[in-house]
Amino acid sequence: MYKTKDISKAELKALSIKNQDEIVALTGSELDPVKAWEVIKQASDNFTKSDLKAQEADELLFEMLHPDEKSNTGEIYTMSDGFQWKLLSKTEAKKRFKADKEVYGIDRNSETEALIESKEDLGRFEEFGVEHKNNDVKRKPKKAANKKTASSKETIRIQEKERARALSLLELELLIAA
Repeated sequence: MYKTKDISKAELKALSIKNQDEIVALTGSELDPVKAWEVIKQASDNFTKSDLKAQEADELLFEMLHPDEKSNTGEIYTMSDGFQWKLLSKTEAKKRFKADKEVYGIDRNSETEALIESKEDLGRFEEFGVEHKNNDVKRKPKKAANKKTASSKETIRIQEKERARALSLLELELLIAA
């Protein structure tokens, strides 16, 4: 139920929070992962009680600790033309690539995908997938391997900032509710 239940305080203290200045500007205080974890622990009665806000905060904190292990792994993503992808974590995509199995980088914004053909391709995408077996739409995947790394880095920065801000706000909500 709670992914951060067995996380040590040392791991939390080692977590580097980027964009603390922006977090302070948005929430009025720095995000402290240890404090956030303790608030989750308290709100969930030592990780035994199901609490929607605590679970949401737990998921965000886990994503910050393990950015390569996306929570949408296994999710089915459908493009506007109906083509479906089963999403994979970056770790799983790397394993498939190393095993010489087919894996695609997916860009939801431009609705494009590219066959991962090199280690550099793995760095160009944030989301990965394989063709979903129940596709009604038959087509060859679009190529998009020339995606710029700068935009990927910007996307990562924005996602990290959004997760940190959301976690900080959930922490505040949990403190207010307590």
